[in-house]
Amino acid sequence: MGSSQIQNKILLIVDTNIQRRSHLATKLRLVGHTTEVSDSGFQVISLLENAIDHKQKSYSGLIIVEDSEDMPGREIMLLVRNLFKDKSSFPILVLNRAHDPDDILLTIKEGANEYVVDFDNQSKVLEKVRKHIPEPH
Repeated sequence: MGSSQIQNKILLIVDTNIQRRSHLATKLRLVGHTTEVSDSGFQVISLLENAIDHKQKSYSGLIIVEDSEDMPGREIMLLVRNLFKDKSSFPILVLNRAHDPDDILLTIKEGANEYVVDFDNQSKVLEKVRKHIPEPH
């Protein structure tokens, strides 16, 4: 089996809202992405660290929807960016309703590829995902 055991790269979504998380995952699957979901920042870090250490899974990027119950979304992003320093090889999209321009610029400067305020607009979210993480066909 070896390296053929690693399937398509997985797009990881962290969101505490189960309905929103499931809906986004479904939309992304419909356009060809393999997705995995989490409701916890600590779980996301653990999944990514295990993927790096054991090479059993390969992730294409991360979508952080607002803050999780165990840590703020920005903290998740910073921790993940420490694991994956290259923004082009591991994109991080932050979806958050906070629209302070200084916070948005800081979040992008610190490691987010994209910051989406109006994330109820699913087509806008899919457009941003497509911009950074092409569909695996």
